[in-house]
Amino acid sequence: RSLDYMMTRANEKPEFAGTVARYTQETKALLRLIRGKNITKPSVTMVLQGTEGFGVEIARYHSITPGMKPPFYGFDLKHRFSWGPRSVNPWMTQSTPPDVSRTLRQSRIIWPGVIDDWIKPVLDGLAKQPCSGPYTDFFLIRGSDPNSAYICEPKARWLNSVNARAPAVRR
Repeated sequence: RSLDYMMTRANEKPEFAGTVARYTQETKALLRLIRGKNITKPSVTMVLQGTEGFGVEIARYHSITPGMKPPFYGFDLKHRFSWGPRSVNPWMTQSTPPDVSRTLRQSRIIWPGVIDDWIKPVLDGLAKQPCSGPYTDFFLIRGSDPNSAYICEPKARWLNSVNARAPAVRR
């Protein structure tokens, strides 16, 4: 039974394949952004509000560098990904907006995947100016100074060539 599941994923929800495809492509786009901005192995926090964090696992897998030589990953993906005033599932961290802001600020890149009304004002406070569309259409990136504001970098700019091999991250 487990071999059949691994081969077909027949028991998965219908959106499973779309989730895998989305975060696979976005990971490749993020690797292109990192290469294009000449950033060496940045810390990245995904925002996946209310989810079980499956996108984190997809991103971690697809961020493995070619050749399996150090550094093994193209970016340092943080473990926390969902926050709120109370935990609504085992994967959500109970927190306050100021605490989440401090947590997110520890990462050079914020990767919005699933946004809710609670986290949106936190992201608004981190961005230099509001993004021109939904946060899920952007990576938020800041300079090397941890106190600098985040800039909205359109994912579409880096998704255009995701079918090509993702470039290796500068070491």
